[in-house]
Amino acid sequence: MWTMDASQVSVFPISSASGEKSVDVQVVPGVWQQYDIRLSDFTDQGLSMDDLHQFKFEGTEGSTIFLDNLYFYKESGTQVVPVLPLDFESATIQYTWNDFDGGSVNVIHNPQPSGINTSSKVAQMVKGAGQTWGGSWIALEAPIDFTAMKSLKMKVFSPRIGARVLL
Repeated sequence: MWTMDASQVSVFPISSASGEKSVDVQVVPGVWQQYDIRLSDFTDQGLSMDDLHQFKFEGTEGSTIFLDNLYFYKESGTQVVPVLPLDFESATIQYTWNDFDGGSVNVIHNPQPSGINTSSKVAQMVKGAGQTWGGSWIALEAPIDFTAMKSLKMKVFSPRIGARVLL
């Protein structure tokens, strides 16, 4: 942001559902400045970030403001949580599996990229020592809405004939 005559600028994301909320930033006239505003500064005021459709910038009365490169980003090292459908192809998503009772899951190169599954990556479940059952679970970014999603589709490959998959 750059200005010659403003001392403060109010930044307003505007949501269709929850209106507009603002955060004030102090500016130094005559110098390009960069501002990092946490989205929680808006959501803590009740702003929904699900349906943003506009931004508004208000400077000091009678001032002119110049803007460049408005963008959203995640902090370095922030874990990107998976969403449905899971395809295991993303290089940025952390597929963090929580193994239990002898189950162990890892994302690997597809050992059989043919037929109905030509993807390059798959999740591999290995049942080791432990209980007679064993498995793993993965946290998703949001709960599954079973009122909208009525079916589960899963591609399964096993080198062992008769292996059972329990869900």
